[in-house]
Amino acid sequence: MRRGVWSAPGLFAAVLLTASGALAPRIVEAQSAIVQMLRLSPDARTRAQAALTLARLPSPDAPDALRAALHDRTAVVRAAAAATLGDLNDAASIDALRASADDPDANVRDAVTRALGRLERPSTTGQFVPVQPVDLSHVRFLVRPGELADREHGDATRAELLRAAVGTALANRDTIALHPGVLPAAAQRRMRNGSLRIFSLDGGLQAMRRVPGPGGERLRAEVSLVIVAEPQHSIVGMLTGAASLPAPIPGEAAQRRAESTLIASAVQAALRDVESYLAETP
Repeated sequence: MRRGVWSAPGLFAAVLLTASGALAPRIVEAQSAIVQMLRLSPDARTRAQAALTLARLPSPDAPDALRAALHDRTAVVRAAAAATLGDLNDAASIDALRASADDPDANVRDAVTRALGRLERPSTTGQFVPVQPVDLSHVRFLVRPGELADREHGDATRAELLRAAVGTALANRDTIALHPGVLPAAAQRRMRNGSLRIFSLDGGLQAMRRVPGPGGERLRAEVSLVIVAEPQHSIVGMLTGAASLPAPIPGEAAQRRAESTLIASAVQAALRDVESYLAETP
């Protein structure tokens, strides 16, 4: 093996040793090895895996290495680097991500857009607070809300209603909970052994419109929520939900009350069986 170039087994050994705590005093050294793999490995898959691994084991050198990887010759590495910069909430990388917004590869452009969505519009990626403290020892799936917005009109008020509805729908479940932001050591160990899995939830309100009904005009809300497995950033499915009620009397206040009720009902419908869905996800 050439000096300074790490093999794929070397990466996984470094990650496992770091994760196990067996070499706790050498965590920085292991993380530095992952950064070196991102920078120097001749294998594109290894570079991409290193970029994704840095989302779970961040290093002080990671942002610079990830920004450089946005110019990697292989698209999958560029996409992985963009995704991890978004996960790390590295606002200093906004300019670098913007410069990659016109990448020739569609997957890279999508990863860049998602990362910028997290970094530039914090209001659309709000940190959800569970209704009550969650005992993570009984949780099998953590969900990190991503970019949730009004896709039809970009209405900020509707977007806030949507995010609140998602938070409420995911709270107080048996095996699923909102990602708390920082995981305790026990939860991190479970994540590494596969007994605790993390997903992101993107998507939004697709339509809010008046439709004809048998008893008169009705107001209908439609939501579409995309489930993304982390840290792979791979889409595993889409859940949809809809709800309707008699159209409210004219007036902004009545309209907003109706929209709030409809969005909450549509989200509940979309996420009704989300625990079973995630349990069946490979």
